[in-house]
Amino acid sequence: KNVHDKHVLAAFVKQRASALKALLRKTGALTIRRPWLLEEKPQDKPTRESIAEQFLAGRGLEIGALHNPLAVTERVSVKYVDRFTKEKLYEHYPELRPHNLVDVDIVDDGETLSTIPENTQDFIIANHFLEHCGDPIGTLKNLIRVLNSGGVIYAAVPDRRHTFDKNRKRTPLDHLIEDHENGPTGSRRKHFEEW
Repeated sequence: KNVHDKHVLAAFVKQRASALKALLRKTGALTIRRPWLLEEKPQDKPTRESIAEQFLAGRGLEIGALHNPLAVTERVSVKYVDRFTKEKLYEHYPELRPHNLVDVDIVDDGETLSTIPENTQDFIIANHFLEHCGDPIGTLKNLIRVLNSGGVIYAAVPDRRHTFDKNRKRTPLDHLIEDHENGPTGSRRKHFEEW
């Protein structure tokens, strides 16, 4: 199975890289500063920081960075968004007291970003955030709403194969759509029971 998965994934990556290369050649809309990102066999494994260097520029937001903000270059200006102030975050997560949390610039719900005007951000960093959202589809819509044209969502999500709930039944797309259309409260009890 692992050999099968590895070859299927390799073929998928090769197909996507070829399609992206063709699109870039055709449109000329994107300058690739790090060509290894499109190589079929990259020489070095890209890191989060090197990918951020390639795609993030201007000013943007990072949601829920806590004590582990994404390292970015000097050409990037980041404001940190969280649902609580730094002091309240220490109260809510006492286990993080030994760590230096980022200074929260904007207290807001990362799922709605209700205090952020439309089309004002060049990027949004949302590492290990989407998997905690009650309505991931609505959250993505809100992230897109505040981005400038051509803006970037930089998001990392867990690799299910390496998580504590890897044996849990896969969540169907219909479930996400229903949570978006009807609100996530309808499925919340079931989530608690599963937990």
